[in-house]
Amino acid sequence: MGLDVVAKGMPDYKLSYSTYMRFRAEIVKAVYGEKCYEMFTRNPFERRNMTQQEIMEEAKCWDSVCSDDLDLFLLHSDCDGHFTPKECRTILKALKPISIDMEGWDFDRNTCNMLDQWKRMFEHCAKRRVCMWYY
Repeated sequence: MGLDVVAKGMPDYKLSYSTYMRFRAEIVKAVYGEKCYEMFTRNPFERRNMTQQEIMEEAKCWDSVCSDDLDLFLLHSDCDGHFTPKECRTILKALKPISIDMEGWDFDRNTCNMLDQWKRMFEHCAKRRVCMWYY
């Protein structure tokens, strides 16, 4: 079981939920830093033991460095939903200056840079004005 990414005119892209989470976490680390990376990767059950003040402090820390455009991608549901062509353009613009070296797969299951593959998919949807769907 995993995430299927679908857009008209593009082969379906399939990956595991854990790979998708690791990928987004690497973007967080590269762009927002180690503290936000720790927050992003924290086990949700650990949050139950946090005080309201600790939660608010983390939110304030995240907001001080975040990019709302990049957060469209980072905080999106990992199991369903979609991105509009406009959102794809916005996310692509936010991803363009980022560089991380995480191996992933292209549509034919050949190894490639995972970030480059996602940039290509967002570009496809933005240029062709089609939605990117998550299943």
